[in-house]
Amino acid sequence: MQVCHAFPAAIPIGLGEVAEFEDEQGTFYVKMLQTSALDAARRRLYDATHLDMGPAREWPWHVTCVRNTNGRDRRTLRSAAATLAPGDTWLLDEVACLELRGDRYETVRSWRLDR
Repeated sequence: MQVCHAFPAAIPIGLGEVAEFEDEQGTFYVKMLQTSALDAARRRLYDATHLDMGPAREWPWHVTCVRNTNGRDRRTLRSAAATLAPGDTWLLDEVACLELRGDRYETVRSWRLDR
């Protein structure tokens, strides 16, 4: 109920350029633009209306492209990323709870959002 409260409807997201996190895995991600609707959803997710999920945490909104680039040719990945066109819109119409199992994330539960 808390997830449905936080995300009552699908959210259009502006997509930006591909960037790299400065982490051990060299994660490639797509930047998200105009995230005010997502920020409001995050505040609702942690407002304890139906379930106390602990303190709210901040994170950069993004779409992961390549989670772990170790052992991969990053120059080739950067070249492929350069072909993506920033400015596209993506409709966030599903929210999922993922759990890292081994080296892959697996869906524990997902929720379709009303369009």
